[in-house]
Amino acid sequence: MATAPSMLAPTTLEVAPQVTPLTLSSPSNFLAPVSAAASDNLANQSDSLLSTPLLVNPEAANFSFSDQDTSWLGTPQISQLDDLGEVLVVPGNPSERVNMVVQWTLREAAFNNEVGFFLVDALGGVEGIAPGEEGFAEAALSSPSRQTLFNSGNQAGNWREFTVAGGSRLGFYVIQNNTSANWLENNRQNQGQSGLAFFSLKGANPDNFDHSQSSHLGRGIWRLNWEDLTGGGDQDFNDVVFNIAQAGIVLAGDKGQQVPLTVEAVSQDNTFPNEMGYYLVDTPDGEINGIKPGDQGYLAAALSGDRHKVIFASGKAFDSKTFNVPSGKYLGWYLVANGTTDQAIAKGENAPPVFFSYAAANEDGLNHVHAQQDSQTWAWEDFWGGGDRDFDDLVFRFSFGEPIGEPIQLPSLSIENTTVTEGNTGTQSANFTVRLSAPTNTTVTAQFTTTDGTAQAGKDYESSTGILTFAPGEVEKKIAVAVKSDTISEPTETFTVNLTGVTNAILIQGEGIGTILDNDNSLNPPVNNPPVTDADKTITLPEDSQPIPLNINPPTDIDGDTLTVSVMWVMRFRLIL
Repeated sequence: MATAPSMLAPTTLEVAPQVTPLTLSSPSNFLAPVSAAASDNLANQSDSLLSTPLLVNPEAANFSFSDQDTSWLGTPQISQLDDLGEVLVVPGNPSERVNMVVQWTLREAAFNNEVGFFLVDALGGVEGIAPGEEGFAEAALSSPSRQTLFNSGNQAGNWREFTVAGGSRLGFYVIQNNTSANWLENNRQNQGQSGLAFFSLKGANPDNFDHSQSSHLGRGIWRLNWEDLTGGGDQDFNDVVFNIAQAGIVLAGDKGQQVPLTVEAVSQDNTFPNEMGYYLVDTPDGEINGIKPGDQGYLAAALSGDRHKVIFASGKAFDSKTFNVPSGKYLGWYLVANGTTDQAIAKGENAPPVFFSYAAANEDGLNHVHAQQDSQTWAWEDFWGGGDRDFDDLVFRFSFGEPIGEPIQLPSLSIENTTVTEGNTGTQSANFTVRLSAPTNTTVTAQFTTTDGTAQAGKDYESSTGILTFAPGEVEKKIAVAVKSDTISEPTETFTVNLTGVTNAILIQGEGIGTILDNDNSLNPPVNNPPVTDADKTITLPEDSQPIPLNINPPTDIDGDTLTVSVMWVMRFRLIL
């Protein structure tokens, strides 16, 4: 796969707080001592928790992203830069924020490893240092873009959500039985036989062994398998195994259509009679009418009314069921352990726990379901606090059919550019026009926010965010942004207003450019003022040159501001008698 020759600067990440109440999670735990047993294993370079190697599906290992039909998803998926190693590319544009989720699915190792990622450029480098070059490890682990996904000591079953700019390239690392803090303090050269940092990029590891393998589980879900022993160890690649994907399962098709959803129980090894179902959410992050996973009232919002459907009643997980679900929504799964939805909503003293596929909604803060060897086979852990983490209490498969029904023809939405001339005092209004291509009988909404260009918020204009709402029948709205006035001569400056999160319309132009023209760059009176007249006066020139003030009539410019003009007139002559 060809790569672009340009080197891109790292993008700042926004990372959601990690919720892992049963494991190390706070920054102070980075300095926690390694256990004696783990230290002994590290010294002997032997893995005490050997198991049957987790085989990577050969077909998945040879997966070519460009050959796949991804129309079901509705948006681009995560892709991989094969020529760089295990480097994943986040879908979307740099102006977009993309929500990602990582699930630690398997750990068969004695070492307490730290796992994380950092951003790389088109050639896999960090700060201009390529993989394999001296200083790469230090540049990667000290990069401002580096983020810890799982702390040293975390267990399988943990999860992490983070937000990153679209188009970002993610490289991954595992620090062997160590933490990034200790590594940066004691082993920046990444040398020795223990406590090393291993990377997912080709040629980046000190032992010249490829410590990571990747496989595509389908539908944009990638799995990374790691070997944490120097030199490759037992090469079972099951010491650290995690899945990474874009958050949310979007339902294909257009508004007004439905998608057949078929769910089949594959197996179960559980003690409890569990109820399982699906529920519909509004965003990839799992929001329901503005209520986010983890917010008060989320359980009631998810399991009330027609938003949810019971797939397998309590203790009756068998056969397969088919439902028609509305296109354009996102799909979430839920499981009521040893109970029913009605009992959970009642919230009595003995109310059963409910686990959601959006782990932030789970009261124990853990992920209780994850994809298995393909993206359509998922498995539940039904015990509070993660249980035995075998993820075999209920295994199910799901599939989607072709969208059915006639789609509703949605209007297009666009924002226009605008230009404003700044004043000398107060503010001027930059008015952006937002238009629908046609009236509609449904409410259309869009979120908007300003973004700096050459103009800076707070200095040249006032930043603004909000929600634009078109009532049924309305086709035009204005977004007013206050532009600050001054008396400083400046070049023409720009900023943008960006539309996102559009509902009931198709966004075709989401960026409006605001241009600020300066009014302080000319000392001449405007051409539409009356001619300038000089006052009669006698001027004595005691020196070779002298400032001569002129009276301007009228003495104001277009804005009513007083003009004062000084002319430097130099006269040189010779008097001959």
